[in-house]
Amino acid sequence: MIREESEDRVVELVVEAPPHSFFTSVDVTALIAAIQKHGLDPAARAMVLRADGPGFCGGAELHTSDEHPRDIREWAYLSLSLMRAITDYPAPVVLAVHGYCIGLGVLIAGVCDVIVSAPRVPFALADARGYVPSNVVEAMGLLPEKYLNSSRYPHATVTSEELSSSGLVELADPEAVTRVAHGVANRLTAKRREGVRDVKAMVNGDLRRRLRIAFDALEDPY
Repeated sequence: MIREESEDRVVELVVEAPPHSFFTSVDVTALIAAIQKHGLDPAARAMVLRADGPGFCGGAELHTSDEHPRDIREWAYLSLSLMRAITDYPAPVVLAVHGYCIGLGVLIAGVCDVIVSAPRVPFALADARGYVPSNVVEAMGLLPEKYLNSSRYPHATVTSEELSSSGLVELADPEAVTRVAHGVANRLTAKRREGVRDVKAMVNGDLRRRLRIAFDALEDPY
């Protein structure tokens, strides 16, 4: 389920995925639709993306059921669709990470424009290695090269402190993550809209190209 709120030209999307913060295909489909809808609104200048639950994302919910198909090709399609929706969103997307960020969560973090995270949060690709091309993960620029090349340790993690030391994550107290993320978004809305959007398009150029290539190589599984 996706909860939507808008205030001061900032859109907040909240994924409600308790108790273990696994994202279902229904969650991801709804999130894509919400991002695309708000991307058409000329009044929206920035977006805050966060989740309720013990972590930001525990990964994709891969257990089979009639309501939520779990085929790997379907998750590749959904994951790339979500990543494209975030990179195509015309304004900055600020991610608020209050707890563990696993699998699909790392893919989301890798395409957001700003990441605000609590300390000691683990980021791990885990199952996402199986359904997203490695060149797309590399283009995100989020995870250290030594981690990407560590095929023998698929569940190895990098912490928010390590990412912060590389300038990729802004740390905030756990109870203040959402507030700090909104502060970042509000500062971005104060800048000239066209300039902010032009910078985002330039920075995301290579990533968007690789996402398009990977996406075009997939057949729509639905």
